[in-house]
Amino acid sequence: MIQKNKDYIDELLDMSDPPNTSNCSSEVIQYYTGRNVLVTGSSGFFGILLIERLLRYAKYTHKTIVILAPQFISSLCFKVYDRLKKEQPDFITKVIMIEADFSEANLGLSSENRKHLLDTNIIFHLAASVRFNDTIRNAVHVNVRGNKEILLFAREMPNLEAFVYTSTAFSQCVNNFIDEKYYSPPLETDKILTLLNVLDDEMLSKITPTLVGEWPNTYVYTKAIAEDTVRQYSAGLSACIIRPSIVTSTAKEPIPGWINNIYGAVGVIVGSGMGLLRTLHCVPENTADIMPADYVIANIIVAGWDTAKRKDTLLSIDNKNSNVPETERIPIYNCVSSTQNPITWERFMKLNEKYGKRVPSTMVIWYYMFTLNRYRFMHEIYMIFLHIIPGAILDVLAFLMGRKPM
Repeated sequence: MIQKNKDYIDELLDMSDPPNTSNCSSEVIQYYTGRNVLVTGSSGFFGILLIERLLRYAKYTHKTIVILAPQFISSLCFKVYDRLKKEQPDFITKVIMIEADFSEANLGLSSENRKHLLDTNIIFHLAASVRFNDTIRNAVHVNVRGNKEILLFAREMPNLEAFVYTSTAFSQCVNNFIDEKYYSPPLETDKILTLLNVLDDEMLSKITPTLVGEWPNTYVYTKAIAEDTVRQYSAGLSACIIRPSIVTSTAKEPIPGWINNIYGAVGVIVGSGMGLLRTLHCVPENTADIMPADYVIANIIVAGWDTAKRKDTLLSIDNKNSNVPETERIPIYNCVSSTQNPITWERFMKLNEKYGKRVPSTMVIWYYMFTLNRYRFMHEIYMIFLHIIPGAILDVLAFLMGRKPM
């Protein structure tokens, strides 16, 4: 569904210096003029980039951006904000920071802060627990209950025009093909919340493998339930869901190649580039569904505009009409590369090798040698000779020299 808005996304990506909105041809920029925007998860990777982009437009749109994370202030030291600081030294005056906790009831908001947020026009809900090995209790508290709480709160906002929920393209990874539609959740929202209320941590830990089932970790498991939470609790709201795939550093905006973490594909690049990671259990011909972070942010912004633009149409659809697909009321946007510009893991790593050797890191500790092993047995053999034995030798040498083993 996001493909039909491709022109607007491309415009946002190419708009390094957006013009004054009085002469701006972009419907997207014009829409955000004067809107009050609420962003959750502002200290996370997506949140930092989304707020930077919105604040850069605030020079022209005079919007108020409310952030539910006081930790956001610490992210202002990132290089990604240098351009904004130069162009708009007083940008922070456009930001209001409100303390909230998505693991608590009512989001941990005071009654005064709740009243302050009632004039919100658009919500970008990015807050999430993204740790794959998180406990089921914490993952559910943040990803499911927190999502339910902010949806219920959003229904109290009289001027809300769009609710944008950021999920993941792998929330439905148990399916061979993932369409832009809703799938049956592994467990209903209220049932998993009831389980958390009646079971202690020890019992929850014991039944987690049974609960998670086919899903590989608690992150995608709770994201699958959270999508259904949006479906259930968005009555009376103009809402949508964004499903980004594997996200890497920025391609263009606001600076090329920026990232603040070494998770996922970036971790593989860094590890192999430093000479530490030399084998990976992976089928080389499999598609690496990778998206640059700024492309995802542009998708999120355009999806918010598109959802708000269609508010009256979306709300007029009778949800009880079995002939009307659920996604006609709550659109889903798969933000992926595999359908239009696929790349395999083998090619991805070859390109990293090609360009990485041209400009090697100063942190390299061993010459680059990296292999994708489709067979786990071969991967483990490589592990012994290229990871474990060399690591043990280096640790012994470090110990004998009086240094701390790595």
